[in-house]
Amino acid sequence: MLKELKTDTGFKTPILGVFSALAGGMLLISPLGIGQSGQYGYAPGKMPPEVQSALEDYDSEPANTATALKTARALINEGRLTGNAEIVAKADSILSSMSGRENMTEALKLRAISQQYLHNFDEALSLLELVLSFDGKDATALLTRANILLVQGKIGAAKEACVPLGTAGRYDLLLLCDSTAKALGPEAKGAADQLNTVLESRRMDPALIGYAHSVLGEIAMFQGDNALAQAQLEKAQAADPQTLRIRMLHADSLLALGQPEAALKALDIPVETDAFLLRRALAYKQSGQDERLSDVSKEMDRRIRANFRVGHNGHAREEARYFLDVKENADKALERARTNWLAQREYEDAWLFIDAAKAAGKPAEADPVRDWMNAQNVVAPGLVSRLPE
Repeated sequence: MLKELKTDTGFKTPILGVFSALAGGMLLISPLGIGQSGQYGYAPGKMPPEVQSALEDYDSEPANTATALKTARALINEGRLTGNAEIVAKADSILSSMSGRENMTEALKLRAISQQYLHNFDEALSLLELVLSFDGKDATALLTRANILLVQGKIGAAKEACVPLGTAGRYDLLLLCDSTAKALGPEAKGAADQLNTVLESRRMDPALIGYAHSVLGEIAMFQGDNALAQAQLEKAQAADPQTLRIRMLHADSLLALGQPEAALKALDIPVETDAFLLRRALAYKQSGQDERLSDVSKEMDRRIRANFRVGHNGHAREEARYFLDVKENADKALERARTNWLAQREYEDAWLFIDAAKAAGKPAEADPVRDWMNAQNVVAPGLVSRLPE
């Protein structure tokens, strides 16, 4: 849902594009990857030159605040784009050593993003609260806080967290934040209508148009209208082709419409995160490309084994969907969906849990989803229709 802006840091779903703009171009997506064996998750000799250069710059002057921030930002971007949590953890260690220096709020915001990526959501929220204690109108911190609350499934709290964006004078972000927070509830249609009105009146900041269409696409998806979702997400991708979250959502809508070749086209950029690999696997399976499916599956299996060895659950969402729809191992899918639900409670997390439980012949296992829906007033047809009778 509300996840990755394109303004200073980044959010995890539609907010992705906007955050890059607020935070200086950071591309942030959902937590994905832990890297490989070797230094900072890279196999020997495989560290990208830009990462090596950034680390060398930091090592040459670790006390220089500007250099430390630049290095951390570069490492976080690289980690998110390649699914390497170890390089993100390195960025976090750099940032944690900066306490007390000038530009402390910038370091705190970047640390919050790294902690969000590593699934330490409560720690990320604590860091954001500290930022907001210094500047209660910091739009990046406000929007990131709302996003994390949505990731945790705290929809009511997220709605309240959107409100200060108006006080900060960011009415455009308030509209987008509020629309996203209402996307699963009874207010979804009204929120979509209001957002459409603003778009059609050409009053939306051009930098936020892709983000706005992605919100509308998600609302349509939640309502079970995949054709409308695809149309909106196609517009979103055209307006904001660099936002990974939009491309993943667009691919999902195309897969739901039985258009795997178009889905692969939406995913046709040099990104190898688990979320991209998963969707490519789904498209290859749907289109009968067995050899390519086998290659992607081998890599996914390798990553899953690596995660299991270190007890890393940051991929649990992708793993659950992989086991459910690619490997057709319902029991394993249910185990990963249950684990994932402990940390993430969004639309995809909910339907994965429901569908995995039904596929495993244990529909009651997903009762926690029904309880959450009742508590948070979630009435989206895309979820309600999946609930067992």
